[in-house]
Amino acid sequence: MNDNITLEQVIQQNCINLLSHKEFGYKFITKEDNLIFRENKTSAVLLKKILIERLYALNSYEYKGQNYKFSANNISKAVEDLDVSLNEGLIVANERITNHLLLGTSYEENLDDGTKKSFSFKYIDFENIENNHFFVTEEFIVDRANQNEITKTRRPDLIVFVNGIPLVVIELKKSSVNYENGIKQLEKEQKKDEIPHLFKYIQLTIAANSNEARYGTMGTPLKFYSLWKEESEKSKDTLKTMIYNREISSLDLTLFALLSKD
Repeated sequence: MNDNITLEQVIQQNCINLLSHKEFGYKFITKEDNLIFRENKTSAVLLKKILIERLYALNSYEYKGQNYKFSANNISKAVEDLDVSLNEGLIVANERITNHLLLGTSYEENLDDGTKKSFSFKYIDFENIENNHFFVTEEFIVDRANQNEITKTRRPDLIVFVNGIPLVVIELKKSSVNYENGIKQLEKEQKKDEIPHLFKYIQLTIAANSNEARYGTMGTPLKFYSLWKEESEKSKDTLKTMIYNREISSLDLTLFALLSKD
């Protein structure tokens, strides 16, 4: 059993080492710190402290030639609006959150001259990628929706965040376990009595062992998970500058292709 855990942990650490490499540019957050960023609430999935800081940094509006920051009330409202209810189901919630992330929204501000005006507001800066903060964390403990079960939490292996918003879940298995087991686990965790409050934010799901990797999105059934096929050698050449002590894997190529900041 300990050998099995060690094998999975090696793959997990390889992923963390790659993503947190200076050329890749993600910051690693320990499992202890990801709880602190969630105010020690395993029911929460947004890294709220990071999200609020980024929303302040990314958003401002211009009025009569002067630049202003959004009010604290509007920053709080932006966090609340992103936390879309699951009342209409996971797919609807995910679509609405995706629209928020891609299109942004707008909020009304009280101006110095006594008038009110709406200004555009964004969660991610797609024009200036480096204005966003990219994070990866491991063993992300999340409370299950059904607290009557013996197992009250789930613990996805790796979660990738942009500006404190969880966008990618990565499930890893040892080489002797088929990657399909990881996909089945991802499918199971999306059910309404599991952790749908995490998956409503998720844009990309990845399942892998040390030999193979497949990717999908929230809601993708197993048979539609895809293999990333790299046509050029450029990615491998770049990865060779980041990975020194082992062979480049299918998982490395998948992470490099799908999770590079741009």
